[in-house]
Amino acid sequence: MTQASLEIETTRITCAGAATAFMVRRLGALAGGYAPGVQDQFLRELVTEADGGDVGRVARWFASRAAHLARLGNRIGARMVAFRTAAILDWVGDGQGHRGAVLVTSGEVLHPGAGIRGPHAVAIACESTKRLGIRRDGLVGFDPWPGMGRLSPLPPALEEAHRRCLHRAFLLYSYGWS
Repeated sequence: MTQASLEIETTRITCAGAATAFMVRRLGALAGGYAPGVQDQFLRELVTEADGGDVGRVARWFASRAAHLARLGNRIGARMVAFRTAAILDWVGDGQGHRGAVLVTSGEVLHPGAGIRGPHAVAIACESTKRLGIRRDGLVGFDPWPGMGRLSPLPPALEEAHRRCLHRAFLLYSYGWS
């Protein structure tokens, strides 16, 4: 399965979990450790309110499931942080596709008029494109809120939306495959 065929699940109540599940699939696919079906059933837990309702719940789920993910072939590390948006975007970009982030955001600021009132989060990844023999890496966002999807280029309001949520984020990185 290629990264381009991966879809983020849409949700109104578990944006942090859906964004994290998407990033785990994406990082696993890049490392060659993603097996659709088996891992998808496992990652569905993140799209429940109990495990994916906010980034704190996602961090607890990840801590309890990291060894199981590794046994399934996904050697993915994670860390909850409170870093400025620019620093996180630089870190994700420097990973050349082997890093990602789930930013906690204010949906009202990021998408005014969309009716987002509760917890909201977006996944940030680095994509490579090759045009005319020149390789370019660029950051792209994935928003699990219904009707949003892919955010490319990243919206200018991302910094303010992330700042309003105290710069909280969940960083994910691939450290190999099995």
